[in-house]
Amino acid sequence: MTRSTAVTLDAVMGDSWVAVACWEILPAEQTCSLTPQLHRTKHACSKYRTFVLDSEIVESYDSCNRFLETASVPYGQDITVDQRATGACWITIDRAQKHNALARSVLADLATAVREAGTRAGTRLVVLSGAGERFFAAGGDLLDLASVRDEAATLAMTDQARGALDAIRDCPLPVLALLNGDAIGGGAELALACDMRLQSSHARIGFIQARLAITSAWGGGPDLCRLVGGARAMRMMSRCELVDAPTALAWGLADAVIGDGPAGNDMQAFLEPMLACAPQVLRGIKAQTLAWRRGETYEASRAIEQRQVLQTWLHDDHWRASEKLLSKGKR
Repeated sequence: MTRSTAVTLDAVMGDSWVAVACWEILPAEQTCSLTPQLHRTKHACSKYRTFVLDSEIVESYDSCNRFLETASVPYGQDITVDQRATGACWITIDRAQKHNALARSVLADLATAVREAGTRAGTRLVVLSGAGERFFAAGGDLLDLASVRDEAATLAMTDQARGALDAIRDCPLPVLALLNGDAIGGGAELALACDMRLQSSHARIGFIQARLAITSAWGGGPDLCRLVGGARAMRMMSRCELVDAPTALAWGLADAVIGDGPAGNDMQAFLEPMLACAPQVLRGIKAQTLAWRRGETYEASRAIEQRQVLQTWLHDDHWRASEKLLSKGKR
């Protein structure tokens, strides 16, 4: 049994199929029963999948150069992925009843979801959020971490969690944190691992680890210093400040304030220009900003820029856009 998957595929055998549960992988040219009255055989693809929707079987291609979109895919029981036709991949920490606390298993599943999003050619960006309206993520799961009591266990925990956040930092796509609620402690570190933060008007962000007599552990401290400067980072961490959305925007912690929820006009207006970019352009931009984040030398950063312009300049999308602009000028 494969991981439960929901997909939307257009123009399959001239129809549009929507399915919500991946059932099995079948070999090429195998006849599959779609309904008791309908049988089809696939010849062009190396493989195809059979899906189950309300006990009715439908099917879709998994190759033949067709773009496979996954939606509402559970990774473990606490991470859900919604791959949208726009090219945005929404990943949700689905533990509202536990304030979206970041247990080690949750971080591992989150890293897997982000890495897989980065491998899908048609994906433009990732939006990471939490379930509900109270918390984006309320830090580490204290019950899960209660057994971490010696040096070896502490180092293993920090390495694992930092590695999960590094999957977000290193994702080849732009990763945007939608702070649907408070991001505190490890949740704030997760938010800063992302490339941008879109903060709901009621949400706050706070490095409040000192309340538990600890410091940041997952790479968030260095991220905070680089983002807001050493003095402001010390102020936030030592005073356990919870920074509201207008202040976060003024300090550069947030890149936009979202006043009408994840489905509202504010979010749409922010994402729309990015979703209008070709996927390879967004990847090229991320490669350059990632070089800065990693502290690459000036010359290394220039080399990365040159590689990206080669890939985008020679792409058909560039020439189509140029021809479109030139044709407008001739009118």
